[in-house]
Amino acid sequence: MTMGLVCLAAAVLLFVAFHRMRAQGDRPSHVIPAAQALSLHQNHGNHGRFGPHENLLATYFAEGDLYPAGVETAGQFLPLDDPTTFVCPAREGCTLEIDQSVQVGGQETAGNTWGPVVYVDGLPTSYSPMVGEVPTDLSYALVTSNQTTAVTQGTHTVQSLAWSTYGMGLGTYNIVYRVFAD
Repeated sequence: MTMGLVCLAAAVLLFVAFHRMRAQGDRPSHVIPAAQALSLHQNHGNHGRFGPHENLLATYFAEGDLYPAGVETAGQFLPLDDPTTFVCPAREGCTLEIDQSVQVGGQETAGNTWGPVVYVDGLPTSYSPMVGEVPTDLSYALVTSNQTTAVTQGTHTVQSLAWSTYGMGLGTYNIVYRVFAD
């Protein structure tokens, strides 16, 4: 229940921050290291999010608004954010957790499946789900996805992209990258 409340608080804070910036005419598109952002994770001793052997090392936030210019063409990968560089200092490697919220829509083609794609070091991760169909009434829907992938010790880059079968419009996005030591 505590993690659910933390996630709800994070979503509300991101929503309020985004709409406050939008009301001021600002279009955010940046990454904020966890040291500069409000920390929403509590790390209790040696018991991280995924079990007793993982500890949260870093959290990065990416947010922005691609509307109206964010149009993904059929079968192409459109970057949502800029590549984010992070370090895995653990000899055993790290787990990268990616939480993505993306608005998709603006088209009328039925059967238009889409999915978020995560690239680590310029290559797609092994798991990038098709999360559903793009709305067919020209509206936009907010879709969320959660993925994890293992990385080796060292410096890496991560980037979120979107892909669809027949093309789609993209609106606002909020992405959270978390690095855990294994």
